[in-house]
Formats: sequence, C-alpha cells, structure tokens
Amino acid sequence: MEVTAIVVARRGSLRVKNKNLLPFKETTLLGNKIEQLKLCSRVDRIVVGSDSDEYLEYSKSVGAEVVKRSDEFCDEITKTPNDMIEDMCQKVNTDIILWAHCTNPFVDDQLYDDALEMFIERDEEKYDSLMSMVELKTHIWHKVDNKLVPMNYDPYGKEHPLAKTLDPIYYQDGAIFIQPHKQMLKNRYFFGKKPIHYMMPENRALDINTDYDYKVAKSIAEWRTT
Repeated sequence: MEVTAIVVARRGSLRVKNKNLLPFKETTLLGNKIEQLKLCSRVDRIVVGSDSDEYLEYSKSVGAEVVKRSDEFCDEITKTPNDMIEDMCQKVNTDIILWAHCTNPFVDDQLYDDALEMFIERDEEKYDSLMSMVELKTHIWHKVDNKLVPMNYDPYGKEHPLAKTLDPIYYQDGAIFIQPHKQMLKNRYFFGKKPIHYMMPENRALDINTDYDYKVAKSIAEWRTT
C-alpha cells in the first residue's frame, strides 16, 4: 500500500504574505515540512501542489514531487475546500493519502509515522480514516440564542471547578488527515464518516495563521535548539 503525503501551498496567502517560504529554523516553513516527511518510514512519496512556479521549483530542489494547480482551484472565494481536495486528489495516483500542512511546523516524522501505523493497522469495519485532534481542558463559553453561556461547567454552583477536573473539549487541529485515495476522491473531504481521532500533543499542534503565530513558532523553534 503506497502512502503519499500531500502538501498544498497556494501563492495567495492573505493573512501572512508568502507564508510558505517564510524562514524557519535553517530552511523555510515549506522546506521544514518536506524534510519532516522525508524522515517518515511510512511515507513513500511527497507531493507538493501549488499554483506558484516558485513554490514548485523550490519543492523539487528539496526532494519533493510537484504538481501544478490551476489558479481556479486555489481561489478560496470561488471554490470550496471540497473542490480543492477533489482537484488535488485527481492529480495523484496512490493508495493512501496523508494530507499535511507546512503551517504545522512541530508535527514531525514520529507523529506522522505513529498516525499512519494506527491507520494502516486499524479495524477497517470500525474506521475509514484518521484525523488529528487536541484535547482541551479549560472553561469554555459558547453562543446560544445570541447569548454567551458556559458550555462545560457551572460558574454559579457551590464550588468553582478547576480546569483539570472538567470534561475535555476536543478541537480539530488540521495537522494530520489520512484516508484511502479513492475514498478521499469520492467524498471530497479530509476524512470519512468513521475517523480515528488521533490525539495530538498540545505542544505540537501550533498552526500558523497569523504573523503572531509565526513569531511564536520561530521563538519556540529557537528555544528548542538552545
């Protein structure tokens, strides 16, 4: 069963300009992700899809295969994420897809290999895909009828509950998605109806969406090497 890691890197990042080629460690965010995936024992191929010739040439130079994506399917206004997933899957012929993002710079080969092993050795009757999630234990509020109310604790009870005693909330961190290629192509989504919920360590789940996130990630990376 061939496993192909897919990394998409579109040119027109709005919140952080030219995000994919921002310096990170001794390389870039995109280069860092390719190097992490190259270390994976379970990954057979790494394919970068982009509408940018610069990104594609760079990806080839650091050891990835590349496919050109059209401007049409990199436009978040006219095309949905589902359209983008289907278009990218059509450009790759493989057995299993590991969908990774270079904006999760601390998800390394050990985590990818662990998730892939869990998926490959799964009970296929119970699970059809894998998605990474992060457990969160904190005091959460949400909107109900346009009013903020507590979700997972009672602030008006006799005793304030400590965060560590609360029932956990889980959020989808977007770092790892694994699914058979044919299924991903058919359902046009990152995971199926029966995913394994892979628990990502909170200290690895940082996702770079803003300049602040990027500065935090760079600081953490520098701290870890000192």
